[in-house]
Amino acid sequence: SRAAMLPGRHAARYGMASAAAEHRVLNSPALDTGLPRTERTFATHLRAAANYTTALYGKWHLGARAPHTPLSHGFERYEGMLV
Repeated sequence: SRAAMLPGRHAARYGMASAAAEHRVLNSPALDTGLPRTERTFATHLRAAANYTTALYGKWHLGARAPHTPLSHGFERYEGMLV
């Protein structure tokens, strides 16, 4: 899943795969839930280690409000749906 692929860790290790509603990725786009800000994505690592320019195109589906958006997780550009 995206929640495991982007940070390179199993989602259950940081609460994304949980029965607790406050840790679910998508209860509703109106809620402030999503990929925790403390999780570093591959985009964050690429920018820091190799000075890459990063972009994400498509469906994010890991939180629709700050601080859970792609721009908060190392991507410099984002085009797509925040679901």
